[in-house]
Amino acid sequence: MSRPSELTDTAVTQVVALVLENNQGNVLLTQRQKGKHLEGFWEFPGGKVEAGESFVTALRREIKEELNYQPTTLTHLLSVNHQYPEKQVQIHFYHCLDDDAQPQPMEQQRMQWFHKSSLASQKLPPANLPILDII
Repeated sequence: MSRPSELTDTAVTQVVALVLENNQGNVLLTQRQKGKHLEGFWEFPGGKVEAGESFVTALRREIKEELNYQPTTLTHLLSVNHQYPEKQVQIHFYHCLDDDAQPQPMEQQRMQWFHKSSLASQKLPPANLPILDII
């Protein structure tokens, strides 16, 4: 029988992320704040899925909280499993093409639009890298 600590070590944190793109091929990234895991890294906005939430519901909630924005049509792109030294995550990436998006940083985080061709040169978390092959 497993010890409780062994059970928590194998827990997977479910995360959702939005690839928000405009018609010029620019994608929105936000920067992780000081004091957070992977501080200073640029990432696709999103967050943890709460108990009982669907991935889409969680994504809409997280994006509203972080960016005061409601994504229109969402398309699932990819789900990625990644093991960090301190935790395991499964990230579910969704895409939204919206040329009229006007997100606002609600948590004092930096945000910036980057052209898709420049994403590989940004400091992204390792768990975000597989999505670059798709977008």
